[in-house]
Amino acid sequence: MGSFAEVDKRKKIISDTTTKIFTANLACYEGGAQLSANVDVEGIKKAITRGVTINSNQCKFREKSMIIISRRPKPKPKPAPKASLPKVDMSLVKVHSCSSQRKGYSTEKVLEDDAYWFFAKRQNTDQWLLFDLGRACAVAAVRVRAHGSQLDPKSIRVASSASPAGPWDVEVRYTRPMGQEHTHALATPLGGRWLRVFVEDNYGYLDYIRIDGVVFS
Repeated sequence: MGSFAEVDKRKKIISDTTTKIFTANLACYEGGAQLSANVDVEGIKKAITRGVTINSNQCKFREKSMIIISRRPKPKPKPAPKASLPKVDMSLVKVHSCSSQRKGYSTEKVLEDDAYWFFAKRQNTDQWLLFDLGRACAVAAVRVRAHGSQLDPKSIRVASSASPAGPWDVEVRYTRPMGQEHTHALATPLGGRWLRVFVEDNYGYLDYIRIDGVVFS
């Protein structure tokens, strides 16, 4: 058995180490960690506040009972609310790609006020246009201009994505009435940079689907 000084020194080392363990675990607890159920957190807080030398016997539980058994996952950053996104600037919008197109008709015509455009011949179902809005925007309405005939797009759905490669979320699905002008107002604005406009069918014309323009607002 060692001298009284050696025994006191060992006791101090044990006491200091235990206090550090309790203090560290208390800090983790206050930072959002979950401790095992039998930990008297309030007792530890009071003891540390009073400056009491803490050891396992005094606190009536062992150091291992202070082990953190789980941590709350860090909250994922929330995307910006759609309402806070800027409005669409049509001068920034471009047609990135399409499912098909009639020879001699550039996709740029889809964005021109006085032009018209066709999907490829005999491609009158399940066609699409992919638009790059230039930045993440809030889209409150989709306007698809057409010829006012059986060539008009009929069943439309709009999907959004953070990437031109998807994955895609179908946000809006609606039936466009036959006619030259039609704007579909959205109950809740869409939010995103990439919008894919699917045209599922037209009003019966077998050869083509004609689009006289697409405008987002």
